[in-house]
Parts: sequence; structure tokens; C-alpha cells
Amino acid sequence: MKKQWAVLLLALSLTACAGCGATGASSAASGSAVSSSGAASSGAVSSGAASSGAAASSAASDSFAADCAVGDSYTLDRSVTVSGGKALTLRLHGTRLNDSEYGISTVDVLDGDKVIQTVSVKDGIDDQWGGSSDAGTTTESFSPDGDLTTADMNFDGAGDIGLTAWTTPGANIPAYYWLWDSDKQQFLYAFCLCNAKVDTTNQQIVCETRDGAAEHDTDYYTYDDSGKLQNVERVVETVDESGKTVTKTYVLDGGKLQEVK
Repeated sequence: MKKQWAVLLLALSLTACAGCGATGASSAASGSAVSSSGAASSGAVSSGAASSGAAASSAASDSFAADCAVGDSYTLDRSVTVSGGKALTLRLHGTRLNDSEYGISTVDVLDGDKVIQTVSVKDGIDDQWGGSSDAGTTTESFSPDGDLTTADMNFDGAGDIGLTAWTTPGANIPAYYWLWDSDKQQFLYAFCLCNAKVDTTNQQIVCETRDGAAEHDTDYYTYDDSGKLQNVERVVETVDESGKTVTKTYVLDGGKLQEVK
């Protein structure tokens, strides 16, 4: 998957990961919609002695995963709460990739002891890289749990699944996201975003990224009536040769981000 990052550096386009490595005016002219089809979260929380035992077991699993040898496989359990307050367990299946990186290949979603879904990260990889044989079959992260997040990414009250997609040499960290579909009662792959933060007040996802030392981009995403995530605004700050900060704003107009004059 290191080849992914090489491709990203060469392409510098929204084709790579929305908000990752996108540059000023050229990227503003790129498509602004990010497909959104659904996704995941889970978590079972027990109480009393059972909870204490589960915590000890989880700690042991975390310790093993962190210290296992390169090539070893491991599982980690995490929790998430979805619609209706239902608590599910996310069972992460990982592998130690090298001395510093770990990869997650699948996530079992459990309701109690029953596996109700297996999320494959290959869904995100294939969507991002077009099924390239060089793309690999796992995520890449410096954390055994893939930097798992279970924030509500689409403001429906249910936790969703986020996993760091691949490691990068800079500050732009891409992640794959699966959203909980309450009708299907499962997680569906949705999109890849960089440095995504949830703004619950304005019901936006905000991505702040850097393109070198002289450019800082802030992208704002909202969902349209069909549930599709759209890049509705981008603010690009660059530093010119005199050291002055120049700010340009682009807004969604006619299906594309257009500069506000």
C-alpha cells in the first residue's frame, strides 16, 4: 500500500482521497460529490464481574497485538452504539505488517455472541484504488486497532466505523468510513476523507489539510437530500513570495466548486 501514497503524491487530486493532497484552484475544479452508501459501528458493554473480566481480556488482547511479531495475526474487540441505543461489538482482525505498522483486514460485527456482518476493508480499498492489485488487502496504521473511530459521521444518532486507510509522511491522514444503515441493520462503505472532524452544530464534516508548508485547505462537507456527501465549500490559504497570506474561497455551484470572486 506504500504504492498508494506514491500514486497520491503524483496525482495530487481528489481521486485519491477526498481532501487529501488536494491543491487550490486545480482541485477546486474537481468533482465535489463523495459517494455515500452506508457503513458500520458496534459495541457490546457488559456490567459487573463480567465487565471486569471482559476488560482484562481486552487489555490482554491489546498487549498481544502491540507486541506480536511481524506477520502475526490478532483480534481486538471494541464497542459501538447504533440506532435505537443497540450496543454492538466490533471484532477487528489485524496483522502486524512491519516493525511500526499494523493492518486491519476485516471487522466482525456482533450482536451479543452472534456475528451479524463482516465488514471487509477491501470495499474501501477497491473503491479508492479501482481494484488495483498493488493496493493490498489491509489498512495501514501505527496503531493495532487501526485508529478505529465510532463517531456519528452522518448525524443520524448512530455510531459509524472509521479506520485509518494508509500511513503518510505528512499531516494528512486518510480514513475509510462505513455508515450504519438502520434499515439494513449493517454498515455500508461510504467514503474516504482526510483529517475528518464532525461539526455537530452545523451538521458538517470539516477536513483541514496541508499541501506543503505554504498552503492550508479547509473543506466543508454536508449531506444532500439523497444522503450523498458533498464538498460544498473549500477555503484555500496560501503564502505568496512576499510572505502575505492569500485566501480564496470556493463554493459548490453547478456540481463543481467555483471560486467566489
